Amino acid sequence: MENYEKELLNIISQKNLANNLYTEGKLTESYSIYFHLKELIENLKEKNTDAENEKFKEIINQYKLILSNLAMVCHKDKNYKESIKFDRKVIALDKYFHKSYARLIDSYINLDNFTLSRYFYSLMKNVIAAETFNMYRDMFSRVEKEIEEKDAFVNNLKTIFSTRYPG
Repeated sequence: MENYEKELLNIISQKNLANNLYTEGKLTESYSIYFHLKELIENLKEKNTDAENEKFKEIINQYKLILSNLAMVCHKDKNYKESIKFDRKVIALDKYFHKSYARLIDSYINLDNFTLSRYFYSLMKNVIAAETFNMYRDMFSRVEKEIEEKDAFVNNLKTIFSTRYPG
């Protein structure tokens, strides 16, 4: 049985350092540390022989948070494609992680991909508790407006085609 306590303490310490750097606006430095931690944990996952070890489970939880922090740094730096890559991994690990849904929705909006923004908006609305979902209400006004406009456009097209080509 592996002892992951030392690795866990190192990961938490390094993550806290990266968090502080992010807070200071040092995006490149924080990204570098988060990315190093992501790779470190991925290597630990490959070598793990005891998935039930409590310390290892906490390392996996830290992995999710580190991926989220990588997405946060990328999003702040307007690197939306990279942010999306990390946030999708977070949701694969934890389908209730609302911060990743919110960033995905916003990233896809910023990339003018309203189809995927709408998809993650609907997914989040169905998966996340209403009170948490409502925390993002202001941000969602843009995607909701886009949904309404696209729905109105589709309904107008249906009306035009049904009038010109009945039955």
